[in-house]
Amino acid sequence: MKSAKEIKQYVPVQDVDQGIEPEYGADIAKSLNAFLADTYALYIKTQNFHWNIKGLMFYPLHQMFEDHYRKLADAVDEIAERITSLGHYANGSFESYNEQSHISGVNQLIPARDMLMILTKDHKKIVQLGRGLCKHVSIANDEVTLDLIVQHMRMHEKMAWMLRASAQDVLLVTSDAQLINEKHNQVNENVVAKEIGAV
Repeated sequence: MKSAKEIKQYVPVQDVDQGIEPEYGADIAKSLNAFLADTYALYIKTQNFHWNIKGLMFYPLHQMFEDHYRKLADAVDEIAERITSLGHYANGSFESYNEQSHISGVNQLIPARDMLMILTKDHKKIVQLGRGLCKHVSIANDEVTLDLIVQHMRMHEKMAWMLRASAQDVLLVTSDAQLINEKHNQVNENVVAKEIGAV
């Protein structure tokens, strides 16, 4: 049975004349496939956190993660369709995504604040990669791809902002809960001390 890489070699590149030089089109498609891999990896990670979020801020974070991964799923589709509209093959296998993605996975339960900070870092990473891609696309005068990447960078920047702001709320809630717990323990200790003193 052929691997995904071997099968890809048999997929012909369509002759699409959109005013972009063929060598530029091939380079753009390659860069977009890498951008696709990063976006898909972040989509999977966000959905993972949506499933496994725990703690006092469970519901609002559960809802926000769902909103984000749904938007990331749409972004994945848009990037893949742009690649195919340029006449090239859009990678759609886990093998290719693992080879190209800069986004690492998380396979264990972690605190809510760690989830938020990790996702914030990942979104910032994709924005940085997007800036480099914009420069590359601009050279080829591919305004359509440039517009697509700029829209996605705007989305990632907004998500990073929301995640970063939410991390502050989680920290405050956690601190308040710890303070309440400490006061509760202190009250219990005082009660126990009085009981012992009365014996």
